[in-house]
Amino acid sequence: MADIDPLRLGYATAIILGVILAALALLCKGAKHTEQKLNPKAFGFASSIVSGGAMLAIGLLGALGLYEGGTRMMEQWHVFFSTSALGIIAGAIETAVVFFLLGYAFAAAYNKFA
Repeated sequence: MADIDPLRLGYATAIILGVILAALALLCKGAKHTEQKLNPKAFGFASSIVSGGAMLAIGLLGALGLYEGGTRMMEQWHVFFSTSALGIIAGAIETAVVFFLLGYAFAAAYNKFA
């Protein structure tokens, strides 16, 4: 199997997610709009659980030698992440905190502008 450039993979993932979100926005555009609000605290917790779980999975797979490319990228991007048990837990906590803040901010901004 040919080596995959992680940067191109990241760009491809971002483009695919962007297309999915744009399609969902177009599908919801014609829907009858009611005053629905997001709960920022719940959205933040949901974001942190998903992201922390993903980081935990990446760490465990990297420790088993199955996902070394992703593990190397996480080691470069996250301060506390490493393939040790403590590093995996610290990286998952770091990611959960960051994504709680991002999810909370997103939900609050959505409620303000929607």
